[in-house]
Amino acid sequence: MMKQPAVDLTLIYTRILERYAAFFPRPEARLRFFNSTIAKQVSRQRKAEQVLKRIAFIEKTPLYRWVMESMMHRAIIEELSKLVPHSRTERKEFLRGAKVSLGARFLFWMYRLRYPLYGVGIGAVALLLIGLYSLTMWSGQRLNQYLAAKYGRGGGGSAGMLATKVAQYLPGYDPNKVWMVKKESDFELFSNGVRVLTEFETDNHPRNYYLYSKDDPLKNLDLPVQHQIVGILYHTTEGELVDFQPGNNDDLQRRSHGLMAYVKKEKSYNYVIDRFGQIYRIVRDDQAGFHAGHSIWSDNKYTYVSLNESFLGVAFETNTPENAVAQLTEAQIVAGRQLTAILRSRYNIEDANCTTHGLVSISQGNMLIGYHHDWAHNFQFEAMGVSDKYPIPPATVAKYGCGWGDEIVTKMGGSLWAGVSVAEAEFKQRAEQARLKPDELRRRMKERYSEQLDMMRKLRESGSNDTDQAINKADSTDSNR
Repeated sequence: MMKQPAVDLTLIYTRILERYAAFFPRPEARLRFFNSTIAKQVSRQRKAEQVLKRIAFIEKTPLYRWVMESMMHRAIIEELSKLVPHSRTERKEFLRGAKVSLGARFLFWMYRLRYPLYGVGIGAVALLLIGLYSLTMWSGQRLNQYLAAKYGRGGGGSAGMLATKVAQYLPGYDPNKVWMVKKESDFELFSNGVRVLTEFETDNHPRNYYLYSKDDPLKNLDLPVQHQIVGILYHTTEGELVDFQPGNNDDLQRRSHGLMAYVKKEKSYNYVIDRFGQIYRIVRDDQAGFHAGHSIWSDNKYTYVSLNESFLGVAFETNTPENAVAQLTEAQIVAGRQLTAILRSRYNIEDANCTTHGLVSISQGNMLIGYHHDWAHNFQFEAMGVSDKYPIPPATVAKYGCGWGDEIVTKMGGSLWAGVSVAEAEFKQRAEQARLKPDELRRRMKERYSEQLDMMRKLRESGSNDTDQAINKADSTDSNR
């Protein structure tokens, strides 16, 4: 005798079977249907009870009742399918003649279409899994972008992650821990382990420049001519690169030496870091290199014009493909950080004045930013041990009202660095405070910049040392590389 479950399902089974009685007009057929269906259901219920022996409490839950009812419907449909003709026309006539409920008809048709429905279900599950996989991959990419933006400071790509990874193992900046240990004819050794190679070292002309107000460059500051180094400007050499792999060692060294000879001839940079991380001093520190061209920068004290005279030029042997990240080797990242520490310690350079060429460069003719765009984005400031300068409003826009063209936006992948929009708002506010239209203030600042260049020119004697020629040579040299 069948064990009575916690929930008496006999009455429920009977009520369900009665819905389908209209399929059987003759009593004997109806009885066979009842007996056959109940027998099949009892067999399946016993199997379910065997499976649930150790968790018999489930039999008291609504879930158990729902499962049993579903199994009952399945048994009914299986029995009914034996009676229904296979011909589509005959099947329609059969169902039309049987006076059954709409729900019963729906369940019957669902059973008849079970195989196509199985296919649809499998397809839906497959689409769901593909969607979840795509969502997971997209979320992972967005997470990587977020982490790169937060910890790589605009790095992006493998170069940004490499710089962040390397930087976390390097020491922080401490000016008291870096000093020169030894000076030989072809190198200088420093306490942080750096050898600065001097075989390509050369002179150019001494540094001479004026300081201008950080708040209003229209005002002259009654200060003497300046000669000290106040900042570091990071560059890319923009030359042709060979794949960085062991089989190219000779070619890599040959090209690096050729680059140093070219930089020495043009007197372009004060320092160049090759792809092996070797640091070469080219133009001596107390001499101005032709690296900045027409350029403007402000810190929390002053505004600087023509940064050849006030900033050291440090170039990495690499280039910046359009819309891509300049690739630095691990050795270059380490060497750049160490050289930054040496120069900041030696010349007491403030963090605020460690920036990149792309953030200071302008075109004098149309006063547009980004005349040179090396490191206008994607420079790993934190890897060099200094703060991110991309959010800082550039003086070129905030103070001088410089604009920008489509070319620089395209080269940067569709958007400028974050500080530009803030700087534009600051300039408009300055114009409003001066009761001038922005275009009028821009015109005045362009004239002021020309005056400042004239003042710089008068600091030089004449001929090849003329400051204006030096600025133009820096622009021409960078453009031809």
